[in-house]
Amino acid sequence: MAMKKGEEYLNYTDPLFPGALKRRELPYSFLESFALVAIIDISGYSKLSSYLQEVLGTDSGAKVKELLNKPINIIIKHVHESGGSVVKFAGDAVIATW
Repeated sequence: MAMKKGEEYLNYTDPLFPGALKRRELPYSFLESFALVAIIDISGYSKLSSYLQEVLGTDSGAKVKELLNKPINIIIKHVHESGGSVVKFAGDAVIATW
């Protein structure tokens, strides 16, 4: 049977899939699961970094890093203690999953 345009993605399906669907024995990738993604942002970061740029000039980056280390480490600690994983850092934000 010829596939219609845009149906190429159907080609990956296991030939046993229709029978498994009837028996409700789906491959793991088709099972329902739940997850949580959190973007934890530090309030006032942009205002602080702008202020430090005006006051300290080129040295502001080091000061911002120094000021952010403590709260970021606290966030990381709480994420890990609650069973989560830190996925990425984005500026002053921590992206975590559970």
